[in-house]
Amino acid sequence: MGYVRRSGPIELVDVSITDSAVFAEVEEIARLYSLDVVDAYQIVSVQRDYFSRFPEARPILITTDKGLAKAARAKGLRVWNCMKEKAP
Repeated sequence: MGYVRRSGPIELVDVSITDSAVFAEVEEIARLYSLDVVDAYQIVSVQRDYFSRFPEARPILITTDKGLAKAARAKGLRVWNCMKEKAP
């Protein structure tokens, strides 16, 4: 919370799939990792989340989907497969 307090008020980040740049990124990730659009959108949403700019407070994508977990890790996200891994 110290990082957040020093950076000012928390801002909501609208990661709208109707934004052409967001959709293009979602489409690329879906194609590259053989994911459906919903899973690819989750990756983009977490990458662009407000807290993603704080290394110590980066969000964790929680999933049991092996393909989504592999793709998210490849994109540099923190991932927890809650069915197979210990809690971070």
